[in-house]
Amino acid sequence: MKPVTTLLSITRLLSVGGCLLLGSCSQGEDALTSGASGNARIPINVEASLADVVTTRTAGYTPVPSGGAIGVFRTAPVTADSPAQRDVKYTYNGTKWSPESEATQIVVGAENATLCAYYPQGSVSFTANTTQTALTVKDYTAADDLCYAHKPVQAQVNNANRAVSFLMEHAYSRLQFSITRNSTADYPNACKITSIQMEPATAGSEFYTARTINVGLPATNGSQLTGSKAASWTLNTAALAMGTAGISKGATDTSIDKLFPPQAFSANVGTKLTLTIDGKNQTVTVPYAKLTGLKAGEISRIMLEIQGTELVVESVQIKQWSTINSGTHDSTLD
Repeated sequence: MKPVTTLLSITRLLSVGGCLLLGSCSQGEDALTSGASGNARIPINVEASLADVVTTRTAGYTPVPSGGAIGVFRTAPVTADSPAQRDVKYTYNGTKWSPESEATQIVVGAENATLCAYYPQGSVSFTANTTQTALTVKDYTAADDLCYAHKPVQAQVNNANRAVSFLMEHAYSRLQFSITRNSTADYPNACKITSIQMEPATAGSEFYTARTINVGLPATNGSQLTGSKAASWTLNTAALAMGTAGISKGATDTSIDKLFPPQAFSANVGTKLTLTIDGKNQTVTVPYAKLTGLKAGEISRIMLEIQGTELVVESVQIKQWSTINSGTHDSTLD
């Protein structure tokens, strides 16, 4: 048996030597499976999950839906023969992730790569040669629910460690209104709400309707979010049911569901709300203790009641953002 063993060993040595001499095995199947030596650039293997509230009512992650796609950035290292790669599309088919094309897929060498990603791919545009994009107030839709991972789970990603997992967090906060017309209070008109205005109770305080986010930075980085303060935000509701038909006695309107840039309000400054009801303004202030800001990944639901000619804040519900069941996991501040 010894001659056979010796022969096999010699054969393996010759095979390895042939690969080294000819350079034909550097991108072969063995290299892809087991990693690569030197600075050979090897495609990464991608997977991603989205932040959610799992059945245990704790923060967790849920798989990207089948057909969903993420955009991946490799921002370092950058050399003349290995430029940065930006917004490279990877799609999940329910079983595996695939790049849009082999020509554009993310590749890594011996040096650890800097990667970040976002979802859904193509839902936003980025400032040229950056990982910065705009967050603006808009209606909530799943397509506009920007999620991102400023880095992969793995501490090291290189040609010997090319498996990459991204855990995506919500970039936006959600703001909802629940407006009820009291069933017993004497209100003589149709209760048509044609406008909702939101502003800090103290002028000049922290309040944003547009911000820029850098998806390559963590939320704890003070430079991740930038933007100029806004004086107020006004929503024209004249064309909505609350503006055309009005709210009947005992009924509740929950049609307002907005994506807002995340922000912390100025300390001890409440939020002033002005509703135009049947052509007249009614104002109420949400105390700072009930609403200290709009946090990324959370839903803030402001519960208002119209009691005759008085507008009252019933409560503010703060809950984790869940695509499984948005009606649970509430923390109510009365």
